[in-house]
Amino acid sequence: MNKKKMLILLLIFVSVFMVMTAAFANGQWMKAANYKDGSVLVWNPSPTEGETVVWEGGKISSYELTGKESGFPLYYAHGYDGVATWYINGEFEQRDQGPHYGGKRNGEIIQRFADGRTVVANWQHGIKKGKETESITRIFEVKQQEMDILNNSPYHITALFVCPANSEEWQEVLDGTELRIGKQRKVSFNLDNNIHMWDIKVVDSSGGFTVFQNQRIKQDVSSINYYYKDGTGHIGFAVG
Repeated sequence: MNKKKMLILLLIFVSVFMVMTAAFANGQWMKAANYKDGSVLVWNPSPTEGETVVWEGGKISSYELTGKESGFPLYYAHGYDGVATWYINGEFEQRDQGPHYGGKRNGEIIQRFADGRTVVANWQHGIKKGKETESITRIFEVKQQEMDILNNSPYHITALFVCPANSEEWQEVLDGTELRIGKQRKVSFNLDNNIHMWDIKVVDSSGGFTVFQNQRIKQDVSSINYYYKDGTGHIGFAVG
């Protein structure tokens, strides 16, 4: 092979490599590992070598999403309260809980990372919008407050957050698990004695969330009761 042909082949190889690298850096579709036929896709905005994903939640067919037929059954991760768990070489990397549309994060996503961080961020069609807020547990060390959460609403509680009033430093207290209808669970969160007013955000399986602002939580509060009245979510506190 002469030098000219070798140079042409080298240029073709470099061009293909650059295109593939650029595509990889800009995100790519990943096949959910728990679907052995590879039929469910999840969008990865920043792929890493050795990365895999497991999807737990709803799905939508490519035909429903695009109106076009595919050669074999193909679906995208889809739904309000799905969970995408990411691994690198089999080791836990992060867990994304929240709405996905057509395989992409789309709405308020709760992300938990291997280093213990929990952050909340808003996404639109796979692109992060605005600044994420970090769990308050990473910001200061304070007394652990234990209390029971009672779910007397007609919906499952999928997430519950607390933060100081007029702050965005949310702490998620259900550890990524849902509290089903009619059940109760003991939880703990950081209570700063210097802060008297707190905001509480409840996300439930109705597809929405409610923020209860300026709630006084003292050390003698033993339980929070979440219930519905006249079609609206409410909370009540019990002492002792």
